[in-house]
Amino acid sequence: MEEKIAFLVLSSVLFLSLIGFVDSFAVGSSYWPENSLNMAPGETKIIDMRLQNIVGSEDENVRVVLEKGKEIAKVDEKDYFIPLGTSDAKVSIQISIPEDITVGTKYPVTLSFTGVNSNSGEGVSLGVSYNVDFDVLIVPKIPNQYEANSNLLWLVVALVLAVLVILVVILIILAKKKNKKIV
Repeated sequence: MEEKIAFLVLSSVLFLSLIGFVDSFAVGSSYWPENSLNMAPGETKIIDMRLQNIVGSEDENVRVVLEKGKEIAKVDEKDYFIPLGTSDAKVSIQISIPEDITVGTKYPVTLSFTGVNSNSGEGVSLGVSYNVDFDVLIVPKIPNQYEANSNLLWLVVALVLAVLVILVVILIILAKKKNKKIV
C-alpha cells in the first residue's frame, strides 16, 4: 500500500513539474470529416485555417504540409511564425474543382501542422503535430441567387406595368362611353 502511495505522489510531482514545459499551438478549422466543404464543378474557393498560440511561454514556428488532396488543393507549404498570444493567424488553402467532375465525388484533404523546434540540440524536446482532415464533397451547381432574384423582380415589374396600362386603357374607354351618353 505504501508503494502505491509513493508511486502516486512521485507521479503527481513529476506531472506537475512537467506542466511548466508544455508549449503548444492549436489549429482551428471550419471543416472536419463530419462537416464537409461543399463545392460545385468548376468552382474555386479559398478557405482559412486559424493557428493559435495562446498557451505557453514562447513564440511558435509551425510547419504546414498538404498531405492529401493535392489534386484539388494548394497551400503555401512553409514554416509559419506564430507569436505568443496570437489567436487568429491565417493559413489559406485554395480549393479548385475541375469542370468535368461528377457530382457526389468526395475528395479527402489532410493538412499537417507540426511544431518546429528552434532550440535544436538542447536536450530532449517534445513536438506537437496535428492533422486536420476534411472532405470536399462535389454538389450540383446552384444558380446565382442574385440573378434569379433579379429576373423575378423584372418579371413582377413588367406585370405591374402591364396591369397599369390595361387599367388606364379601360378607364379611357369608360370615360369616352360616359361622354357619349351625356351628349
